[in-house]
Amino acid sequence: MLFMLFDDDIIGTEVKDSERLVAIAPVSTTHRTTKGYGDVERRMLPLMLSWAVTVHKPQGTNLNKAVIDLGRKKIGKGQVYVVLSRVKTLHGIALCDLEPNKRLKKSHDEKKLREMQRLL
Repeated sequence: MLFMLFDDDIIGTEVKDSERLVAIAPVSTTHRTTKGYGDVERRMLPLMLSWAVTVHKPQGTNLNKAVIDLGRKKIGKGQVYVVLSRVKTLHGIALCDLEPNKRLKKSHDEKKLREMQRLL
């Protein structure tokens, strides 16, 4: 059994010392061997490898999926375009902390701001 601690307080159950942990149990599958030597059991933890990068790192790459946090740090509109344009499809984009008022502050951005608010 593996216990993981996530940044989000909503995820997990309180175990001890006010920490919210998620229990991940191993998964087993059994396969018959090809030469008749019996069965083989494979046990693994159902985890998916992931990593975090800054907006500059994915330039020149294509991503299938991305979780993009636009709220914590100050990020320019050009950088938002760069990171959004790296993901191959709209279904692969997950936006966190999107605040249109933080992104568009000039008067000529009012049309863009209305469109973003309509889409939310």
